[in-house]
Amino acid sequence: MAGLQSDVAIDAGTSEMLQGRTSLWDRKSGKLLLVGWLFAAAVAWCFLRSHYDNWGKDGVGDTAVPVGLRAVVALALLAPVTLLIGKDSRLAWLTGLSVSLGTLPSLPLFPFLRDYTHLVILVWLLASWRSLWLRISLQRMPLFVFIFIGYTAVCAISAVVNFAIFHNTWQIKVGAAYLILFGAFAAMLYVLAAEPDKAEARLDNLLDGFIWGGGGQVVIALVAVPLIFVFPYS
Repeated sequence: MAGLQSDVAIDAGTSEMLQGRTSLWDRKSGKLLLVGWLFAAAVAWCFLRSHYDNWGKDGVGDTAVPVGLRAVVALALLAPVTLLIGKDSRLAWLTGLSVSLGTLPSLPLFPFLRDYTHLVILVWLLASWRSLWLRISLQRMPLFVFIFIGYTAVCAISAVVNFAIFHNTWQIKVGAAYLILFGAFAAMLYVLAAEPDKAEARLDNLLDGFIWGGGGQVVIALVAVPLIFVFPYS
């Protein structure tokens, strides 16, 4: 009996040690810190862009904002991605959260990064590059992966044909930029299909991130909705 109690005590102590080693970014306090930082950066970008666009009277766009300020905001949004890059579950969580954060500041050399989700998907793919070499049978490949890969192939062919016919450099630049994005989505779908043993954990983290993002949007709405009536848009 004494031996059993001793084993239980050792197991309990081991469990406490493991919990103590849990990274800040895997705990609720760390997630709250990241959500607060990201939404603060997103709201700051909205105010900054509105200021340079004369609060919407001159239209809405990023080009009026100096490139340096756009780069600062982009780096502020990139910082959490670099903190979470070491663990697959964290990037899955951030991907779920990212859909609530909206667009990124447009940067001259990165026209394909127009949404925060685009950035997170590209980073997640780079972090999972080893999985791209895994072989899977066609029977295990979900139908939607075939559909999206086919769609990406059609986009690539379309970009090449348009350039061959019209010789429009702008079209080929836009086509190449979006092929980087669509190609990353297709490759990430392949990675997810190639590792079915991680699917449930990834889905749980995606949903958890989505819920955290929804909570952040609710907080923003509690402030933004009353402001609509105080300062009506015209």
